[in-house]
Amino acid sequence: RIIFFKKTLKESSSIESKEYHLQENVTLNNGVSMPLLGLGTWNLEGDVCVNAVQSALKCGYKRISTAGNYRNEADIGKAILLSDVNRKDIFLSTMIEAEDFGEKAHKKLSNQLSDLKTDYLDLYMIHGPGATKELRKQTWEILEDYYNKGVIKALGVSNYDSYYLRELMEYAKVKPALVQNKFDVYHHAAQLKYCL
Repeated sequence: RIIFFKKTLKESSSIESKEYHLQENVTLNNGVSMPLLGLGTWNLEGDVCVNAVQSALKCGYKRISTAGNYRNEADIGKAILLSDVNRKDIFLSTMIEAEDFGEKAHKKLSNQLSDLKTDYLDLYMIHGPGATKELRKQTWEILEDYYNKGVIKALGVSNYDSYYLRELMEYAKVKPALVQNKFDVYHHAAQLKYCL
């Protein structure tokens, strides 16, 4: 169980809390159920990554998140195979980077599936816009095709501000099920207003 605390804006002296449990899920816009909490694997590699993923699964985590540029997908695949948890009980997500946009997306996704030792992904995200509009559009259309074939259960984007979200909405037939962005003092929530 994890408890998050936040001060309310209206009364700086009051504190709200919300409890989240590992078993809590949210339903995405396409009906896919995603665990609210999971293990992010940035900066984990080799045996450290394998052990962390195995421990998380043993403790009840069902969501494992990675990205192509984390360079640990093979370690995660190994950990899942070594665990006692059935793949269908794990929500597995990864991302594609701009260097693999366009036609290269086919090979990248194939390699990621192979490394993760799975034939489908629960969530596949674009890790940032970092390319031309033409390449972003082509990549999204390729991913939509894999989504329609059932290889990808949900599509999303990461690090997209409101400009890129509006652009995506111009051509996306499959709307993103998840928008993952960094929020802190230096990265304010302008894109959140767009999403709402």
